[in-house]
Amino acid sequence: ENMSYEEAEQKLIKVINYCANICGKYGMKLAIEPLQRVETNMIITVKEACEFARKANNDNVGAIVDFHHFYMNGESDDGLKGCADKLFHAHIARPNPDRKIPIEEDIDIVNKWKKMLDEIGYDKTLSLECLFGENWANEYEQAMPILKLFK
Repeated sequence: ENMSYEEAEQKLIKVINYCANICGKYGMKLAIEPLQRVETNMIITVKEACEFARKANNDNVGAIVDFHHFYMNGESDDGLKGCADKLFHAHIARPNPDRKIPIEEDIDIVNKWKKMLDEIGYDKTLSLECLFGENWANEYEQAMPILKLFK
């Protein structure tokens, strides 16, 4: 709490590198995920996560774009530009606080996110990071038009 941003950054980069080196021993990578402003005071945007990954100067360190956080934080449409080299993974969920699986009414915003990934040449992994309700099979069926965007 009483630490300067610069001191916190230096300490966090040390922890990131420590963990990334352990990951590397097992053929894994470490990806930094920016969170919502209400959850943290550091690493809020994808660009910040990519900057931290570069400052770590470790091939095992990259970033995640979680489009739920991206949307909730109001990140700009060019929020992924300059991150292609460090973006390791992407998550999608509904663009609202319920964090449920995207459904047909979300297709326009999810298509926009897909185009953003396409524009930077992203060809890595993508996952749904979302909540399901009581009838998850029905929700999954409703999400099929969204999921087909990423084929």
